[in-house]
Amino acid sequence: MKLDLHGGLLALEKGGTLREVQVAYETWGERRGNNVVYVCHALTGDSHVTGRLADGSQVEGWWENYVGPGKPIDTDRYFIVCSNILGGCMGTTGPASTDPETGRAYGVDFPEITLRDITEVQRRLLTQLGVDHAYAVVGGSLGAMNTLQWAVSHPGFVDKVICIAGTKSLSAMNLAFDVVGREMILRDPGWSGGHYHGTERRPDNGLAVARMLAHITYLSEKAMERKFGREEKTVAPATIFHTAFQVESYLHHQGSKFVDRFDANSYLYITKAMDEFDITAGIRPPHRVFEPSTADFLVVGLSSDWLFPPDESREIAEILLRAGKNVTFCEIDCEHGHDAFLMENPHLMALLSTFLEGHDSRHPEPVATVSGDAASRALAARTEAVIQTLLPAQGRIIDLGCGTGDLLHTYSEASDSDAQGIDIDVANVLECNRRQIPVFQTDLDEGLSMIPDDFYDVAVLSSTLQQVVRPHAVVREMLRVAKRGIVSFPNMAHWHNRLQLFLFGRVPVSPALAHTWYDTPNLHFLSLSDFTAFCRSEGIRVKAAHALGYGLISSILTAIGLKNIGGDVVVVEIERP
Repeated sequence: MKLDLHGGLLALEKGGTLREVQVAYETWGERRGNNVVYVCHALTGDSHVTGRLADGSQVEGWWENYVGPGKPIDTDRYFIVCSNILGGCMGTTGPASTDPETGRAYGVDFPEITLRDITEVQRRLLTQLGVDHAYAVVGGSLGAMNTLQWAVSHPGFVDKVICIAGTKSLSAMNLAFDVVGREMILRDPGWSGGHYHGTERRPDNGLAVARMLAHITYLSEKAMERKFGREEKTVAPATIFHTAFQVESYLHHQGSKFVDRFDANSYLYITKAMDEFDITAGIRPPHRVFEPSTADFLVVGLSSDWLFPPDESREIAEILLRAGKNVTFCEIDCEHGHDAFLMENPHLMALLSTFLEGHDSRHPEPVATVSGDAASRALAARTEAVIQTLLPAQGRIIDLGCGTGDLLHTYSEASDSDAQGIDIDVANVLECNRRQIPVFQTDLDEGLSMIPDDFYDVAVLSSTLQQVVRPHAVVREMLRVAKRGIVSFPNMAHWHNRLQLFLFGRVPVSPALAHTWYDTPNLHFLSLSDFTAFCRSEGIRVKAAHALGYGLISSILTAIGLKNIGGDVVVVEIERP
């Protein structure tokens, strides 16, 4: 498609202009209301995301596992658009395209481009297709950086942003890889000063070696060891300096295959645009860059990714959290390195589908998400009900150790308040995501440095204090990030626990302590008296304590004020003095 350039020129961020822009794109599904999902491809990707090409060839799309009927990005449900990026070589205007002023290929006369320019062309394409608002943008790697640029350049255009294995700016190591890759091309005699188009020479050797280097960074050591190890090939080495190892043949194959489909100048221009991308450049504090965005965010890191390590995805999520956005962050366990987002992964597939779908008849609410017998579930429900009564009708709430999100789900259904979860378990993150509860995957014992002081009105720590390694630090942090806290925990001083220890000499098992000693998640056993003494030592004010008992004896004891002996579970309201 030829873009309609109002004024006859596309002005670029670096000062260059283009008189004509062609965009190669593909679509899937049918347009129905607000169901447009724009897919941003990676560095050497293109618009062919899934299915067969129009010419009937058997070439599979680069995200076949994730896009299609009944797949996470469901073509029966969404209208999906993907275009080859500006500067590319798969049909969209780039260095290999014909310059309308000269009638020859641009070569290095093509103007310098940025991620902002790439995103602007994508936005103009959607506008020309009649799309003035998108439901979601999604991408991995360079595509993830592209999604962040969408959120900043067009803050009200999209409802959901999915950023997978991305970064807010390239690290020094990644800059170095790109520098070396470009030097390989520039030093190839076939590059001919960038004007090799239309000649018999091309910088194929330089481009192939650049691809070989880059491809190593897309994999993980474990994946390469499993796939190749020191396995030898059957063909003899070409020279004494070549080896007999399969990994060498594999890299040579990747390099030669790449030069058949990609343009060296496009590689130069796009990697330079990646290098200069810095979504928070010049913005202090950095989170302000995202404040205008109205989108919800899903940020995913990959555990074995050493090109864009999961900490870089976490950093993005932390910035978004500080900007007050609804953000879910999850680190997916995988062994395939950076390229893992292209491969089938049940956790990533579940995250994408549920983040996009929200509440859906295909994903009914579970009957019960609290483990244990009926007595344990009943006590947990009563505890949650008490906590719900203590939460404000309006405000910002954070649940530390939110589990599967029962408390926040109930609270969100009854109010319009902002609610954020924190949990370490990926299974809990997946369930919260299914219920449209933003949850940040992290270890509470590592602190909450991503959250500013007094950011929330109330922090909840329900049935979690006894499971953390550093309870002192966790309580201090909860009262740093919130004006007041609500803490619940099993009360070890309950009469039934005392009786079990006195009569049988064994660690108690009760509705509140529903695990035997060898399979309990609890690291600490405390009582209401222990906790109030701890608060006094920390200078923390105990505003109120609520004791919940199970059975007649417990009810009588709590009714007459003997909370420390009558409460199976206690709920304590705390605040700074």
